[in-house]
Amino acid sequence: MQARLRGPLVFGGLVLLAGCSAAPVIPLVPTNRVVLAELFTWQRCPYCPHAARALDSLTREFSDSVVVIAYHRPIAGDTLSPGYIEFRRALYYESGGEPATVFDGGRVTRTPGPEYNYETFRNQILGARSVTPKAQLNVSVATDGSGKVTVTVKASGVDSTPTESLRLFVAVFEDSIRERLAGATDTVFNSVARMLLPDSSGCPLRLFRAETTSVSQEFTVAAPWKLEHVGVAAWVQDMNSRRVLQASVQRRIRPGR
Repeated sequence: MQARLRGPLVFGGLVLLAGCSAAPVIPLVPTNRVVLAELFTWQRCPYCPHAARALDSLTREFSDSVVVIAYHRPIAGDTLSPGYIEFRRALYYESGGEPATVFDGGRVTRTPGPEYNYETFRNQILGARSVTPKAQLNVSVATDGSGKVTVTVKASGVDSTPTESLRLFVAVFEDSIRERLAGATDTVFNSVARMLLPDSSGCPLRLFRAETTSVSQEFTVAAPWKLEHVGVAAWVQDMNSRRVLQASVQRRIRPGR
């Protein structure tokens, strides 16, 4: 049984505007499927680094067709992610340990050993990419260079989009985080969930064919975060089935954009 210690959370971002107001805008051009991979991990977890490296490799292989969000659970001194990311873990599982990976809201994926990670994850991604997106989604970011960031997500429905139980989630993540924690084998961490906007519950959303909804959020990047390593991902999820309809990502925030 793994001991699970909960320490204080220290993170650098502060939500400034957390409204979920939406306004109709011009319809979007349809996009290809983008797969959301959610990794549940913690720094002292002995097998988690292997899963993280496999997902890093697959992100390079599939480029913008895959977005990874690594939720660092508040266990054994890990404070890289805020404690409320436990909502995402509880959505998928209560026991079984980490690393645990979920692709597009499906079943929790665990492998018999690290040597199976890459091929297992790759097959999951290929299977998810073969599913026609049930929504269209685009995320853009702008900043004035001072650390204040505005995220705009545009979403529209397609013929098969559910009309109930949808929520929009926005995750702020950071790459190349350097931290040395006694007992942890890794010191550099990628795709780390730093913040969920407006919170862990997301925004309620109703999508209709050929009608685009725009949702904006704001947050501030402050030390110890590094703006040049921060990205934003968004996804639409059916909370009844837990399936992700579509995801989108901006991997870097460029000052002045």
